[in-house]
Amino acid sequence: MRKPQTNADLILLSRLQAHDESALDELISAYSSKVFQLAFRYLHNKEDAEEVTQDVLYKVYRKVGSFRGDAALSSWIYRITFNTAMSRLRTAKYQRTQAEEPQMVSSDGEQLTPNARRDVAEGMRIYRQKGDCQACHGWAADGRKMDTQMPDGANLRTTRLGRAGIIAAIKCGRPGRSMPAFDKLAYSDGRCSDLKLGDLQRQGLELPDPAATLQPREIEMVADFLFEKVIGKGPMDRAKCIEFWGADVETCSEFPK
Repeated sequence: MRKPQTNADLILLSRLQAHDESALDELISAYSSKVFQLAFRYLHNKEDAEEVTQDVLYKVYRKVGSFRGDAALSSWIYRITFNTAMSRLRTAKYQRTQAEEPQMVSSDGEQLTPNARRDVAEGMRIYRQKGDCQACHGWAADGRKMDTQMPDGANLRTTRLGRAGIIAAIKCGRPGRSMPAFDKLAYSDGRCSDLKLGDLQRQGLELPDPAATLQPREIEMVADFLFEKVIGKGPMDRAKCIEFWGADVETCSEFPK
């Protein structure tokens, strides 16, 4: 027998399908704990379960228009949770296999596994392409923006922020300072300084849209790239440019030999 819709779910579903922004808060309040518990039961890993929870809630909010009502809203959400957790589980098994490969030495002489090196390379790709961070911060992350129509970005080569600060800045942006939030749920549930979108609006703080939203793991990889290739490395010169790109590319010709 099909599980009937509760009155609360019917009201929530109606608001979600009407694109009521405040309904996202209610969705998170009603289902985030349940989705997390179910995801953790499958994955047995807190961080993976948290990422799955965020991904599931975003999928529900984005795809609710396609929900046909042939099952209870809760059943639909739990089915999405199962599918997302299984996909994550397959990915996690692959990553664990790759992590068992022999270690290699990083540019700083520290031990770095091939998997970690791939994370740095992927973080660089996300920085340059998906997140388009170079538009404001420059390809070398030195504040020399590549798009004159974009706001000036900070020189990340001289930043004093630690890893937690960098990750928080990427996730939550800098409201009122032209830095977008790359976490798709950044101001939906108070995860960013206990603020929600309504709080920013009341304070007159604008938050531009990012080039793309990023998953928590992608944000971690951008941080991996920044701390391996950018932060604390000093001003860019020819030798650093060659090390940055892995070859003496044309871009490095702007620096004297």
